[in-house]
Amino acid sequence: MASNQESSARDADADGRPADQAVPDPSSPDEISKSDIDLLAELRQARKDRLAQIKADVEAGAYDSEEILNAALERMFDRVIPDEEDDTKDEP
Repeated sequence: MASNQESSARDADADGRPADQAVPDPSSPDEISKSDIDLLAELRQARKDRLAQIKADVEAGAYDSEEILNAALERMFDRVIPDEEDDTKDEP
């Protein structure tokens, strides 16, 4: 007779979730519901709308200011040239 622990292991998915809480496999068309497809369509449309708004704002000059330029440059430099303080955080 199998123990409860062995039975639980059989009833769990690869990530250890109980079978009734398993995450659907998106590569399997049988696992994607209509509500999932509708949600993806809504997200795509929201992204498209937001991108169109940003492009319109850029064309209208809404992002043309020294403050915004300096903030963008600072973020860019932080990614390209890490702070020396960040390098020493990993040292004991």
